[in-house]
Amino acid sequence: MDKHDRPYKCREPGCEKLLGFTYSGGLLRHQREVHKMHGGTKEALFCPVKECKRSSGPGFTRKENLNEHMRRVHRRASGSSEPTARKEGPEVEAEHEQSEAPSTDAPTPGEFRTVNNVPATGKRKRAFPTAEQGIDTDEASSEVEIKRLRLETESRDERIRQLEDENARLKARLDYLEDLMAARPQ
Repeated sequence: MDKHDRPYKCREPGCEKLLGFTYSGGLLRHQREVHKMHGGTKEALFCPVKECKRSSGPGFTRKENLNEHMRRVHRRASGSSEPTARKEGPEVEAEHEQSEAPSTDAPTPGEFRTVNNVPATGKRKRAFPTAEQGIDTDEASSEVEIKRLRLETESRDERIRQLEDENARLKARLDYLEDLMAARPQ
């Protein structure tokens, strides 16, 4: 089976447009969570924020989805007086993810934040501390690793020299013994 095949289809009304599922467990989970089949979750999980539209209605079927909702919607809305004014959806979530850079002052609408005084391009940047802020832990661990590897290399080089010396000594002894055997009368 090709990894892009989706042979497991939901036959319930309203699911005709679904592409299908790649494995049977995906179809079973869909049926359990969407259609309440196969002994699905007994009770829905609701958002504890009373003003939120997800505090009533169908709720969440999985605790993981509720936690993700809390993280995405209410963590950033905690400074806002209107958490219900927030829209949900992949487009809105993508917009909000761009403005997650840590900062004490809020940007004006449409403004991108900068990291280490480098203009933001709309892409996420990894911020590395400067020398004034202290040594980066990755840098410190890299230096320790480099020192360890140098010592290990020196140790191996010394061992190779010892083995080469031993090999040369044994070869010289073998040559000497062969000469003795050749010179010995039969």
